[in-house]
Amino acid sequence: MPTPGGSAELDRDLLIERILTDSSVLGEVCSRLASDPVLHVGRCGEGAVGLLVAAITEKVGRPLIILTSSPDAAQRLRSDVSTFTPHPIGEFPMWESLFEEDSEPDLDTFRDRFETIRALETGRVKTVIAPVQAVLQPVGQDTGEDHRVVLRRGDRRSQRDLAKALVEAGYRRFPQVARPGDFAIRGGLFDVWPRESAVPYRLDFFDDEIDLIQSISPRDQKVSGDLEVVVLTLAPRESWFIRGWTGQQSLLFDVLPDNAIVAVWEPKEVIDKVQFLVGQWAGGNRQPLCEGFWERAGRHARLQLDPLIPEGGHRPLQLPVVSADRVQGSLEGTVTALADTADRGEEVVVFLRQEAEAERFRDVLSEASVGPGVRVILGQLSTGFRWHEDGGGIFVSGNAALGRKRTVEKTKRKRVEGRAVDNFLELE
Repeated sequence: MPTPGGSAELDRDLLIERILTDSSVLGEVCSRLASDPVLHVGRCGEGAVGLLVAAITEKVGRPLIILTSSPDAAQRLRSDVSTFTPHPIGEFPMWESLFEEDSEPDLDTFRDRFETIRALETGRVKTVIAPVQAVLQPVGQDTGEDHRVVLRRGDRRSQRDLAKALVEAGYRRFPQVARPGDFAIRGGLFDVWPRESAVPYRLDFFDDEIDLIQSISPRDQKVSGDLEVVVLTLAPRESWFIRGWTGQQSLLFDVLPDNAIVAVWEPKEVIDKVQFLVGQWAGGNRQPLCEGFWERAGRHARLQLDPLIPEGGHRPLQLPVVSADRVQGSLEGTVTALADTADRGEEVVVFLRQEAEAERFRDVLSEASVGPGVRVILGQLSTGFRWHEDGGGIFVSGNAALGRKRTVEKTKRKRVEGRAVDNFLELE
């Protein structure tokens, strides 16, 4: 599902705005994506690649799918991109269930995968970042049948037949619907929570006629609205809960619009991961399947995002980035480095996750008489970098600014609301 973001009118920092608007390198990347079937871009390290993806999202206007080597890498990149652009960034999660006959698929994962595909089809989301494991898991298997059931107000339909169809599709009957994949029958009231829906629905039958269709609040079970139609997807479990691609099923690549771009971040790691994963279920057929997977991806324009300098075969571009190592370490050392940078007239943006720690850091900078060229804003950046181009500047991650180890940030990714922010706030 899309990563929550603000309005496209968000008033972001002037340094970010200037680079996205004026950078000749970002402009050339976006321009060449319109004509080059394959484009290689180097120096796409963590942090900086988020700025590039933000530029493509805002300027190119085409669906963009980015493959990463792991779910953690996808999460970090999604956070980085969302720090630089208010446009929604989609995710395409992987099945984490055991693929046994009696395994229970996570229906939240089903809904998120389904919703991402629908968001791409409707244009609500342009950019999706996904671990390659998720893309190797098929989106469906063509059975030659249309498994959609359209329920309209005024239609005549047997409750018994509808319940039988739901059970055959893997739905479960309970006294009350509590999660996707549930249905309940109480007299003429037929409640169903579609696997692909964020909310359940109530069908009010008068004999065998659907007299009323309303949505149900998952929180308090109250009904509201007056709907004309509800569409259920009743594909059998085995057609969408699939461990890995065997060459017969549909992949995410197959449902993308024709003008989509498929990007691979850290290509070597992703290629190695594909080889490893496919080998787990394909055995001796691994190599043909791997080649087939990349052939499917190659039906779309390809963008290779390499942290290193790529070879010269495809007229590669390089992001104008260098390390910002000097602006990290201890808190005292960071403040000193920021003061020196501001004295040289360079612009610096420091990203911190929470307003409380941002306010405290601004106080520390003020007490150290650090110039106004150093600005602290809310955001989450995995790794800082210097954008070495006219009009560029330095971006500093919260971990570097506060002298934290990166592992702390990873353990806090699923943070508990109300938890006190880092030890930094205790400094006086």
